[in-house]
Amino acid sequence: MLKYVENLISLWRETDSMDTFLPNLSKIGEVDPYTFCFLVFLSSEDSIASLNERLHFSFGSKVEEEKPNSALYYLSTYVGKEQEKIEGRVILFQERPDISFLFTVSTRDFIDKCLLRFLAHSYPTVFQPVLKQGNLREILTEVEKNLLPNAIRIIKSSAKRWVVSEGPGGKKKRICSRLDWENMSVKDAFRESAEEDKWFTKLTFRVYIQKEYYLQDSGWESSLSKRGMFFTNRWLEQYSKVVIPQLHSIAKEKVNLYKNRSRAETESYEINPLAIKFKESIFDDKKNNNRLISILKKIPHFGYSVIHANPYIHMSLLDYKDGSSFEILVHEPDKIVILPQIRTSSISLERVIGHIAEEFMEGKAEDMKKSQYE
Repeated sequence: MLKYVENLISLWRETDSMDTFLPNLSKIGEVDPYTFCFLVFLSSEDSIASLNERLHFSFGSKVEEEKPNSALYYLSTYVGKEQEKIEGRVILFQERPDISFLFTVSTRDFIDKCLLRFLAHSYPTVFQPVLKQGNLREILTEVEKNLLPNAIRIIKSSAKRWVVSEGPGGKKKRICSRLDWENMSVKDAFRESAEEDKWFTKLTFRVYIQKEYYLQDSGWESSLSKRGMFFTNRWLEQYSKVVIPQLHSIAKEKVNLYKNRSRAETESYEINPLAIKFKESIFDDKKNNNRLISILKKIPHFGYSVIHANPYIHMSLLDYKDGSSFEILVHEPDKIVILPQIRTSSISLERVIGHIAEEFMEGKAEDMKKSQYE
């Protein structure tokens, strides 16, 4: 693995921006059996300064080199009873103060147990956005177009869905996670997900090479997660030139929707509300009131107060990490209204809206005029 990591770092040193870095990723080589991973994250302020500050609390981790709007990090941690050391290097490109990308060649252990934990502990200054089902479908469709005449097939999916179970108290509806092994096209996978009312958290696909009369399974697997992460070990340049612009566009759309929502940032401290609009009138079923309240209570490091639960919902939420606060209202069958209060950060808004999408149901977040909820 050391050779591939050195190739990645050498390429970073030779280039002066992500625009010149990406077209040369083929120089790293095919990293199999290791993983090339990149991801997007949002930040409430300068991401390099934020992560550098966080490193003061991470024993053994450090920033090794810095360039304008870019940095090379060494991250390490110890896991298990044997205190096994897991370490790796990560390259950061700051595309704008509130949107950045990370790149690494490493093991999945490093990504899962070190890198992602480091990012999670860096909240509220950084946070990984939550992609919608439409985002996943669009990205994979564009990937396949870029690989023509070859094709991609979804071979494994992690998903969540609502299931109804019988119990002593009668029927109960709960969210169930499932892992499916399959072999289907992108179109069929998302059609089936809509029919079964499930939402993907991660999709793994395999490339099929076009031969004269048939498609041959290459055995090359790559994955895309709902948290804006892409994993592969081949065709680094081809994938990144398609996926990264899509992730960047999604992140920009989120930041533009969430910014300047604090009442302290509006004229005369006016409320600048958001709504999550659903395709169906899900709150006609009043049991969904209790389900939503239960899910919002479980956001880590958030405080809550339930003011009304039936026939309409009125809750207050407080983010203990950064002081953001919101009022949550449900008085229409197909809509959740979010009322930002004096202090409300973009990062905290994405955390609440992403949590609802992951644990309750996915809807469309949109701007809402004050007159629409009065």
